[in-house]
Amino acid sequence: MRIRSAALLLAVSLSTAWAAHAQNAPTGPDATPTGSGAADLAGPPAQVQRPPIPANPVELRVQNTVSLRLRDAINIALANSTQLLAARYAVEQALAGKFQAQAGLYPTINLNTSYTYSQLPQNTIQRVLINQSTANTPTFNPSQFQQTGTGSVFSSLGVTTGNAIVTATPGSNPLSLALTGAVPAGSAVATVSSGQVPAFNNAQAQALATAFTTATSSSNIGSLFLSESSVVQGSINVNWVVYSSGQVGSAILAAEENLKAATLNYETTRQNVINTVIGSYYDLQTADGNVEIGTASVKSAQASLRDAQAQERAGTGTHFAVLQAQVQLANSVQQNLNALNQRVVNERNLARLLNYDDPTEIKANEPIEQVGDWKLGLNESIQRALTQRTELAYQDTLRRQAKANEAVNYAQYGPQVSLFATGAFYDNMLDQVVGIYTGYSVGAQIQWQLFDGGAAYANAAQFVATARIAEVNYRDTYNTVRYSVETSISTLETARQQIQTANDAVVSATEALRLARRRFESGVGTQTDVITADRDLTQARVNQLTAVIGYNRALVAIQRAVGSL
Repeated sequence: MRIRSAALLLAVSLSTAWAAHAQNAPTGPDATPTGSGAADLAGPPAQVQRPPIPANPVELRVQNTVSLRLRDAINIALANSTQLLAARYAVEQALAGKFQAQAGLYPTINLNTSYTYSQLPQNTIQRVLINQSTANTPTFNPSQFQQTGTGSVFSSLGVTTGNAIVTATPGSNPLSLALTGAVPAGSAVATVSSGQVPAFNNAQAQALATAFTTATSSSNIGSLFLSESSVVQGSINVNWVVYSSGQVGSAILAAEENLKAATLNYETTRQNVINTVIGSYYDLQTADGNVEIGTASVKSAQASLRDAQAQERAGTGTHFAVLQAQVQLANSVQQNLNALNQRVVNERNLARLLNYDDPTEIKANEPIEQVGDWKLGLNESIQRALTQRTELAYQDTLRRQAKANEAVNYAQYGPQVSLFATGAFYDNMLDQVVGIYTGYSVGAQIQWQLFDGGAAYANAAQFVATARIAEVNYRDTYNTVRYSVETSISTLETARQQIQTANDAVVSATEALRLARRRFESGVGTQTDVITADRDLTQARVNQLTAVIGYNRALVAIQRAVGSL
């Protein structure tokens, strides 16, 4: 391979590498979303590992037991939530869409290169015929050259105006004449005309003259007509849309609004995940409390049964009292079994939300007690919710995005002005005479779509409807946010009052059960009194548990309604 072709291939490689670098480089300013979830979006997203299908049922056995506080459960859920990860990927998708829209501000560059080696049978036949036509070989007449001193290669070889470089001899083969110019015998095949420059540069003319001066045999003449070629050619095209009637700008605006919508949806998903985990944790706490209450109820019923049986054996009690105690014990056991089952269900649901890699048993390590308080009034809470809720901003962003897409479609009816430039090269690496040829073209183009059957208007009308739908959804979300704040504050206030009432009821029911047992042991009271007092205590404890958990749920509901989780 000649040095010129090696240099050409090197230049093509460098151009390709530069184009790849330009394509991978950021096409605009950093568009990392900011907001409540900006800290979560700053780092790289976690990679989802597909859980393997177990080969043995033993692998599905619970392998770990963890005791978690509420904050620990929230952190684990945020780190492992598949819903949050999907929302994160949606943000990255929207960010890539913004970069794609911004690419319309820059020119496009296309590089095309090719290499072709060919050995055509027609050229081979021509070469054989030329080599066999020894009598018809073009001659080079050195006596026709004169020293003119003009400085050109032909002049240095003695070629003056009108002199022949190659002449055709009598009896020339027609094919040979066609290849050398198809001129009559004795006429010049190649001459230097007056006032004209030969159609060769200095290096090409020197090579041509040298070839003809050394062509003393048919094989040398045949070497001037190649039967094979090794061609490297290529082109580079640059196109730049400098005016798009606002289509590019509107597309960028739509992509930015789409990115904002994805970011707001991520924050909404994050708060929903936190709210769901807190609710599931409180469900587990409720189940734990019910199991504890049920266990205490079973123990109390067992004690009542033992007392009734002892009195029956002593002759101071009746068999009816024993039967009542047995029924009470059976009912307590049934309720406790339901509580145990509900605990398993709630525990597995929380484990599902935490998304552990291995089967893990969860235990709630948070005491069941009233947590926190809400300081704002109803109107202040509603005002803050309408300001901070991402759902409202999300609907407004969808409306603006639809408006931008509407403008994109209308811009299709405006003129599009672009500039273009094209450069090309050609090189036959087996040709010793002709070198690398290059060329270029530049220009401008105006494209104006005058009629498309109304397709752009129809698409714009769709986005008009989308904007109206977003406006309606905004109004509905507005009312929903207000309603959620009002109900949450009402529930919180009710739960606060219920806690105090339930605490007093537990104290009274505990004392009533103690007195009922003492009366029954003294023979003054009946077994029915004990059973009733025991049932009342169990219900009071359940009410106390429900009031505390309900208060905590209401507090979380207010925080979620306001958008401050």
